[in-house]
Amino acid sequence: MFSMLLFVITFLAIYAAMHALVFWGVHPLLAGHPLLPTLTAGWMVLMIAAPVAVRLLDRTGHELPARGLAWVAYSWMGFLFLAFSLFFVFGLWHMFVLVLGKFLPAASTLTIHRPAASALVLLAVLAAGLYGFLEAADLRVETVRLTSTKLPDGVDRLRIAQVSDLHLGLIHREETLAPIVARIEQLAPDLLVATGDIVDAQISHLEELSVLWNRLSPPLGKFAVTGNHEFYAGLDQSLDYLQASGFTVLRNTAAAPADFLRIVGVDDPAGGGAPDERPLLEQAGQENFVLLLKHRPSIA
Repeated sequence: MFSMLLFVITFLAIYAAMHALVFWGVHPLLAGHPLLPTLTAGWMVLMIAAPVAVRLLDRTGHELPARGLAWVAYSWMGFLFLAFSLFFVFGLWHMFVLVLGKFLPAASTLTIHRPAASALVLLAVLAAGLYGFLEAADLRVETVRLTSTKLPDGVDRLRIAQVSDLHLGLIHREETLAPIVARIEQLAPDLLVATGDIVDAQISHLEELSVLWNRLSPPLGKFAVTGNHEFYAGLDQSLDYLQASGFTVLRNTAAAPADFLRIVGVDDPAGGGAPDERPLLEQAGQENFVLLLKHRPSIA
């Protein structure tokens, strides 16, 4: 409980600081209006609290308002991060100009903290945000071909389908998962692996998505590992959901779906540990084809 409270306080502090910098960045556009600065500040205060409000609404069973607020709050979060990144650079330049102005008064004219520059940043943020939205909605299959001498005679190919970071929850539901499942069905993999962050937020209302997952029954099975959002959403309910969807969850364990194949899966460090895959990999045996499932691509 204490660790979660500390996380929330830290998140709110960082998120508020990001909003403060963005407010500073857009202020030249607002300064000449009697109400815009106040309205903008009020909106930002609401958006700082919105992610916490989404969680509270969701946990108390108010799914519809939670989902509506989630669309607004998380879309805003994406645009806010882009704006913060650009205005952070602006802020560094502005500080440099202020210091330089102590020695060269004429340097104060070099500042870019002006309405035109702020408007240009907002247009760039809008364009980048819309591009990101369209890119995220464009479902593509990335194919990676590996050659191995560890496939036995009679096994010419092992086709593995991997999915990750779907963040199924309030925002991403059937309309997100259904085309992914349909595409995996077309690929007809021998094995399906899910490498974390499959769920997000409260997931007690996602039973219908388990039905979609259960349409997939590859010959060598379905395996999953936790990501950080499985812990944020609540580990027990995340595991229940993955298991109801037909996945075998590997938590610092290994599995042998075939004589020549070993699958090693480790928990995400968000669970409070620092899993080391090396002992599991050693136990898997060098003679086998070993597949390591890990949410964060940092290898011990």
